[in-house]
Amino acid sequence: MGRKRTGKGKSQGPETTKAFRMSTEYADWVERFANSERISVASLLDRALAEHAKNLGFEVPPDRVP
Repeated sequence: MGRKRTGKGKSQGPETTKAFRMSTEYADWVERFANSERISVASLLDRALAEHAKNLGFEVPPDRVP
């Protein structure tokens, strides 16, 4: 019999997906950096962008989708 769904992973609202083109070497570096911080690549990018915006005096980013 199939597993019962718990509802986890369902979207709480509108979302979008963005993709970045990069070399394999760069992608490997990003993955290693995220792993060294014990976070996902998405969290690494979120932290980096929020910090960069703060340093430039740009508005605080909205909350991420949980």
